[in-house]
Amino acid sequence: MNILHALLLCLHLLAAALWVGGMATIVWAVRPAAIQVLEAPPLRLQLLGATLGRFFQLVLIAIVVLLTTGLLMLALLGGRAHWSVHAMAALGLLMMALFAHIRWALFPRLQRALAEQAWPLAAAALNRIRQFVSINLVLGCLVFALAIVGRVW
Repeated sequence: MNILHALLLCLHLLAAALWVGGMATIVWAVRPAAIQVLEAPPLRLQLLGATLGRFFQLVLIAIVVLLTTGLLMLALLGGRAHWSVHAMAALGLLMMALFAHIRWALFPRLQRALAEQAWPLAAAALNRIRQFVSINLVLGCLVFALAIVGRVW
């Protein structure tokens, strides 16, 4: 592995860790803590909406890094990629499509409901986002598992 490939792989892994780790943090730490500490649903919903807004900006950056580094690493391999690399790419593209749905379909619903102080609608939108983020979290963990499989075989 040359220095360029190592640098690309490092950036790729950092972007993947940011995205998958961020989803895990929000689903398993931030959301439960907000429910435990903030008794008033409006405060909880506003906090989680603001948190997701910031996180989604980071995910957009991570996606650009993942696509750029992934394509460059594939080019460096010159068509000699292990099957697991293709599987990771396919799952990554599926994750990006799900993220696009979350970011540009579901999140605007949450934002509108928060702006209108329609708390039940905001809660429903947030729950739907949580469901899709949970699916993406599972897919992201599968991508990491495939990365290990590719290195072991």
